[in-house]
Amino acid sequence: MGNNSTFIIILILLVGTVFYFYFQSPKNVNSEIQTTSGELMRTIPMSVNPGQTFQITYSSDKQGKWGAIIVDSVSGGCLFSNGKTGYKSVMLSENGPQSEIVEVTAPSSGSCTFTGDYNFEVPIIKFPDQTIQVK
Repeated sequence: MGNNSTFIIILILLVGTVFYFYFQSPKNVNSEIQTTSGELMRTIPMSVNPGQTFQITYSSDKQGKWGAIIVDSVSGGCLFSNGKTGYKSVMLSENGPQSEIVEVTAPSSGSCTFTGDYNFEVPIIKFPDQTIQVK
């Protein structure tokens, strides 16, 4: 496949994902959130209920055309919607700000810590570690 075909496939997958999450109802019951700062932000709740499915939002207010690679992981028993402790994604924007919502399921107790990084180009930028409490 050529570069244009690969780009179009990735773009179609991302647009489909955005539409899917756009029409989903919010599942966070806790209004307290943590947001990292930088060109790409990761927003997660401060605490969740045991077994709750909650949302993480990755967002950027960067202007113009851009693409970002996200690599994130979680420890402590939380699982991303793919059933794994790791999450990888590409965000693409043709004309400005963009966000992506990802669902995570909490364990029955304890806490979960998110660690990861992103990059628009080089260098790779590390997200600050963020921990949520399962209450």
